[in-house]
Amino acid sequence: ETMIVCFVPGFGLVILLSGIRPFLVATLASVVVSGAFVWLFSAPGTVTLGASGVVFGWLAFVLVRGVFSGNVRHLLVGVVMFLVYGGVLWGVLPTASGISWQGHLGGAVGGVLAAWWLSRRPDAPGPS
Repeated sequence: ETMIVCFVPGFGLVILLSGIRPFLVATLASVVVSGAFVWLFSAPGTVTLGASGVVFGWLAFVLVRGVFSGNVRHLLVGVVMFLVYGGVLWGVLPTASGISWQGHLGGAVGGVLAAWWLSRRPDAPGPS
């Protein structure tokens, strides 16, 4: 999980280059949905700590926003990010004890929801 945290500035920066609004929406959705997944699906008494849900949310946002928006640049960035970091997505599965896959999966779902929501907004930029 330490390795994933190292990528936080990269994923966040890629989103921030699109503007403050996509960054805030992707971050907020990732935080809220990740927290909800941990709260709903973790074992009673479990303590979950860290920002990896946000990292997975940012990654998922970058991977799918081009699909939802039809923006060619976003599609290309998503493909490159998948080729470089796609292996990290195994973290959304319950593969290791002590790792909050619930937070990872929830963050990824939040990122996908943010990308979908932003692409459906009337003021969303069109394909370029």
